[in-house]
Amino acid sequence: MNNQNPNQSGAGGRPSRGNNQSGAPPRNIRQNTSGYQNYQPQQGQQPQQEQHNYPRNQSGSRRTPGGNTGSGQPPRPVSPRTGGYRPVEMSGSRQTSQSRRLNEPYRGENYGRMTPEQAAAESRHRAEARMAEQQRRLAKEVRRRREEKQKKRVITGAITVFAALALIIIVTVIAVSAAIKSKTRTDAPVDSTTLDPFAPNIETDADGNALLPDIGDIVEETDAAAEVPDGIPANPADAVTEPAAQPPAETTWENYTFNFKADLSMYEEYMNPQGDEYLTLINTTHPLDKDYAPDDLVDIIDTRKDGRATQQIRLYAAKSLEAFLAEARAQGYDDVTVTSGYRDYNYQSQLFNARLLQYSYLGDEKAYAAASQIIAVPGTSEHQSGLCLDMHNLSAADVSFADTPAGQWMAANCHKFGFIIRFPADKVDITGITFEPWHFRYVGRYHACKMYERGLCLEEYWASLGRS
Repeated sequence: MNNQNPNQSGAGGRPSRGNNQSGAPPRNIRQNTSGYQNYQPQQGQQPQQEQHNYPRNQSGSRRTPGGNTGSGQPPRPVSPRTGGYRPVEMSGSRQTSQSRRLNEPYRGENYGRMTPEQAAAESRHRAEARMAEQQRRLAKEVRRRREEKQKKRVITGAITVFAALALIIIVTVIAVSAAIKSKTRTDAPVDSTTLDPFAPNIETDADGNALLPDIGDIVEETDAAAEVPDGIPANPADAVTEPAAQPPAETTWENYTFNFKADLSMYEEYMNPQGDEYLTLINTTHPLDKDYAPDDLVDIIDTRKDGRATQQIRLYAAKSLEAFLAEARAQGYDDVTVTSGYRDYNYQSQLFNARLLQYSYLGDEKAYAAASQIIAVPGTSEHQSGLCLDMHNLSAADVSFADTPAGQWMAANCHKFGFIIRFPADKVDITGITFEPWHFRYVGRYHACKMYERGLCLEEYWASLGRS
């Protein structure tokens, strides 16, 4: 019985890898089960060695699957598991373990009935399945960690809210208690003699209450007829005409004497300059020229030491600022420093454009309106004049500075040194800029005290002077 496969050639019906005339892909010995497993040599015939068309090396000998050449040395035995097939591995810097796993041939139970291409495809399919499973597990782990992080964030936020509410309640209770105690103290009897050192001595009882004379004695004394000298009319109001009451004279602030803890006599001429040179209105209707720059800029010695450049303002403003901060330190507020002074037109443009980009999602018009309420439009900024500065004791400028002890003292006393709060909280509709308790403008003591006394912002005071 002849068991030779029609696609095989060579002696004894053994498969030939190099003489495949049928055009089918070559098959190794193990895979050709139909011819190889049923092959039995005829009686008296020796089995012939398998012929392979291995490539020749430079010396002309052939390379066998075992690595031996055809130079007379016996070839290494072919592995019964692979049948001589070795997978082609990628070379170069892009070779990775992943690619090796993808190209590794399949070694499963159906390996014997597969071609090398089928084994490689099955191996790649299984490797891709493993990687897909790993990616699924990784995505699941990422989602789990994200959910845990979100849960922690919610818990932290809830704790923060409860802590804030508890703090507000505690502060409210303390404030109410203090108010009740202060009211109790004001209801106590007060010795009137301590209010006026020149008051007459008044007898008091054991509880400190004043002993007043009997009302009957006072009535009797007033009823007694008084003798009127000759020449004086009985009713002086009929013969004497009193002058009309005159309005009180306006306070002369330029000659007013303030009581400072620090010795500021050397700064007096700077805090109280002559004339209106520093009373300049700068806003959207009164812009500065693009090329304007003051010629008397000096360094601010109290610039914050955090790596920023030393800030500058004009000479009179700088000297008045030195007096301002010297008195603040004498009052116990020694942590206030200057964060910004003079800015030229180009630097103001950079700040405004950055804020404009932040609100760009609102659209051009709304973004411009929102940015101009926080950052002055280039040419309308007081920083370009060299007469204003930003100073506070916070890590960044914030309206909470107005609630700090230092911020409250500076707002209540800045006019004594020639400064004003340029953008008050109750004048936003007039100035067009949001409340900035850290922004101080130098105008001189006379005008600063006038505005402080009358509660006006610079725009209102400018109009009251009849200026347009």
